[in-house]
Amino acid sequence: MLIIKIIKKVILSLLGFIYKYIRYHITTAIFFTKKITLNTNGGLFCFLFNLNALIRKKNIKFYYDVRNKIYFAKSDKYKKYFYSKYQNYNSYINGIEERGTSIGKEYFLDKIKFNDKDIVIDVGANVGDLKIYFDKNNLNVQYIGIEPSPKEYYCLEKNVAPSKTFNVGLWNKDGELNFYISSDNADSSFIMPPKYCDEIKIQSKRLDSFFDQNIKLLKVEAEGAETEVILGCEKLLSRIDYISADLGFERGMSKKSTLADVTNLLLKNNFKMIDFNSRIVVLYKRNI
Repeated sequence: MLIIKIIKKVILSLLGFIYKYIRYHITTAIFFTKKITLNTNGGLFCFLFNLNALIRKKNIKFYYDVRNKIYFAKSDKYKKYFYSKYQNYNSYINGIEERGTSIGKEYFLDKIKFNDKDIVIDVGANVGDLKIYFDKNNLNVQYIGIEPSPKEYYCLEKNVAPSKTFNVGLWNKDGELNFYISSDNADSSFIMPPKYCDEIKIQSKRLDSFFDQNIKLLKVEAEGAETEVILGCEKLLSRIDYISADLGFERGMSKKSTLADVTNLLLKNNFKMIDFNSRIVVLYKRNI
């Protein structure tokens, strides 16, 4: 019996070692494959991504529009335009539908009961991936996308048509501000980030200066400017049912979180925190 136990232990140890060895090399291969792919452009970038997707049996392909110098992802059901290779490689690596599922979970959309024609405002919409969740789940909401970055807005407008979109940056006052472009990690902001590739002037607006309807969900991802966005909604807060906001460490050069400021502001305006995750995305609900 002792010999059998020893043999079993040796076999299990050997199998454990083999598993760790294989897992290590697969992880290493995935890392270098991603690195190589992201160091290419155009058609070659798409070819390498598509080869990866084919091997992993994912229903997605990337294409490059040479004339317009823009990429698009395509599956059996969806077609999504984008500029940033790095951001969208990560977003679509497991397919467009999976992107809809994952972003829905990140922003707690599955915890909200949506009805037909409910208004959903997507602040910092980027290329409009949040809408995939609603399309995938056949939720007939009125989606409105707001994106200040010109290139991302161009894609947003194409991706969510015929839904409404606005190419403005939300703030706590109307005017014109410097906007720092950092598309690779979707870090563009009115507040200077540690890394950016361009600086432009764009229009800033209070949301309550041009919108006055009931809102089921206000989703906010403003790369550190969430406090100013909420301040610019003060006249609307009594008409918003839910706010889901990314309050992670993204504000300015020091990368501060806006969790405390936004939470205190919303608590004073009759909201309560009902969920949060490790990314520091927080779901708030207005007390009715």
